[in-house]
Amino acid sequence: MRKYAFIALACTLTLALASILYICFNSHDAFSCKSQYDLTEEINENVLRSQGLLSAEFSNHHLIINLEGLLTSAGDKYIVSRTLSITLKKKRRCRASFLYC
Repeated sequence: MRKYAFIALACTLTLALASILYICFNSHDAFSCKSQYDLTEEINENVLRSQGLLSAEFSNHHLIINLEGLLTSAGDKYIVSRTLSITLKKKRRCRASFLYC
């Protein structure tokens, strides 16, 4: 009976270790940040004021930039919400140095 318990324990520990290693090596790091912004600009005696939240997130070769805020111009108020999504790709390498890829 002890022999089977030892084999079951060894298999369980091996599976747990393999799962942990798989998760560690196949998970991707992620970076994100958020910041408040306040921008004032004067163009032809018209004062533009914008304030809100700017955020960026990078993970799995994707870059997402998000801008949300309030724009005030000549007494009019506008809600601004923009999202920019970029997919990054690795550059192909050529086998011969004289070829352009």
